Amino acid sequence: MMKKLLFFVTLFTIFVKHSYGQNPELKLSPNVITTNISGGSIKKGDTVQVSLIYKAAAGKPVRSFYLDFQHQITAINMLDLTFGNAVPQGGQTSYQNTYYPGYFLNRTPQNSTESSQQNSNNLSYGYSQTSGRAINRIWAVSSVDLVDGLFCNIRFKVEQVAAGFAYDSIYYNFAQAYSGNYGGTYYDTKMPKPNSAWVGLTPVANALVNGEIKLNNNLTTGYQPQVLFIDSATNIVKATVTPAANGTFTLGSELTPNTAYKILLNVKSDSIPAILNRAITVSDYTAAATEFVKQNLNGTFSNSNIASGIGFLAADVNDNRVFDGGDVTALFAQAVGADTPSKPNSPTRRNNASLNRSSRLYCNA
Repeated sequence: MMKKLLFFVTLFTIFVKHSYGQNPELKLSPNVITTNISGGSIKKGDTVQVSLIYKAAAGKPVRSFYLDFQHQITAINMLDLTFGNAVPQGGQTSYQNTYYPGYFLNRTPQNSTESSQQNSNNLSYGYSQTSGRAINRIWAVSSVDLVDGLFCNIRFKVEQVAAGFAYDSIYYNFAQAYSGNYGGTYYDTKMPKPNSAWVGLTPVANALVNGEIKLNNNLTTGYQPQVLFIDSATNIVKATVTPAANGTFTLGSELTPNTAYKILLNVKSDSIPAILNRAITVSDYTAAATEFVKQNLNGTFSNSNIASGIGFLAADVNDNRVFDGGDVTALFAQAVGADTPSKPNSPTRRNNASLNRSSRLYCNA
């Protein structure tokens, strides 16, 4: 009995898999859009496109598709559709687009399958004037039967929106296929997943913050501090980012426009000795010592080697809020490997004191 049951299940599985091959297929590509139509990185105002790739099914000739796409109104809008080589040479084509602003698909497992017919049968739309979303219903038709290849390219414009905008994907909801036979036979269409396309803007294009941490050249990857953005009003950490090897970082939708933030730099306590050994070199001592010994008679500095407030803050290694001979002595000891600027028995005192001095940033879109 078990062998018979297993044989039945095996036959059923083969039948289900084979049934997909008997329906025409229309696949969305790519699922992550990384370049504009000119091949460059994507910025606001650029044009991007998605493609629909057609695969024919024996005995089911297709000439037209009724398509459903969803996108954000404010950020991404459809421009046009151009047909591809799935339309044989000499074939005539036409398309019409109907735009439904404010509408969106209530997405469920039942209407997010690889079967267009199932998706169509389980449609449920919502509407809100402020939803920021829209539906495009596209009728695309050919005068001849389609062949395997590119059915069409659909172009979208990436609109100019405020920095930090939270983008969403372009969604491909269904594709109803029709033949050119008398009466226009309707076929189910296979829609291989994923059925969405993410528009990958270059991070700088949507950044509220384009930042850079000036790192010592000796601090290779793995020694960069984390940058913490803390809401000044609530003291809640809103974003944490580790700079790239060159010290740069960007933040977009993680932050809120027109909001004040405190910025902290954080390093792991067990990495401090290694950071000190790499960051403080003989040239650091020489620069600090030269600035100190060339000070004016009234105790002010000439700024010949240290020219900014942040430079003097960095040189204040003993953290007494003054650049003096104690700092120069400590720098010499570290540079020659005799000692460390950290307080004995408290290796994090100096670093926590300096790195927790916060800066205030006002994010304005």
